[in-house]
Amino acid sequence: MPGESSHRLPRRRRTAAPERGHTLSEVLAVILIIVVLVGIAIPIYTVGFAGADRRAAELNSNIGDSVLEEAWFDIANEGGNDYLDYSPPGGLDAPSLVNARYMSVVEPRIYWSDLRVTDGRFRCYGVYKNGELVEGTSGPECYYDWSNCRGRIAVLQNAYWEDGAWRTNDGQRYATIITLDRGGTAHYRTYRQGSLLDSGTFKWEDGRGHPGGEG
Repeated sequence: MPGESSHRLPRRRRTAAPERGHTLSEVLAVILIIVVLVGIAIPIYTVGFAGADRRAAELNSNIGDSVLEEAWFDIANEGGNDYLDYSPPGGLDAPSLVNARYMSVVEPRIYWSDLRVTDGRFRCYGVYKNGELVEGTSGPECYYDWSNCRGRIAVLQNAYWEDGAWRTNDGQRYATIITLDRGGTAHYRTYRQGSLLDSGTFKWEDGRGHPGGEG
């Protein structure tokens, strides 16, 4: 157009409003909100995880019971009346105790822990799967490594708890299934000749707890 300069000025990008920084009080308010939310979220997450872990231990206990009942049914059909199998499965030597190794042959998809009581305290003598000892789970250095019990199903065969004391399972009439959750609670069921004798929970107390104790 006549009279218009041949040099145009660049157009400025339109903005909705002039930008400004956040004040210190606003930043602190946001931080406070985040802290409060995180403080709420962590306990909720922890409680949820603990609940799931407890339910997993209970489920494992139910599975252990089912496998133990299956083993007892087979033994009873052979005329047996204790947890000693004279016609064991999977090439096990006869007679075979119904212990962790035995159970790992009956149900080979599960890890089974060999728990025993010595001087009033639990010890773990190894973990079995499909009849084989899992490497690195046995020996004195593993006696009190409870990671070999958590998430597994433990079988206690050498002793049983009755009348406020540990008793030696000489007649092999007793078998106990124990599962341990990460909160330090043991879930147990003790059987005598195929019938449920006792069940419940107790505090593990680094292997010093026992059935009938605080659950």
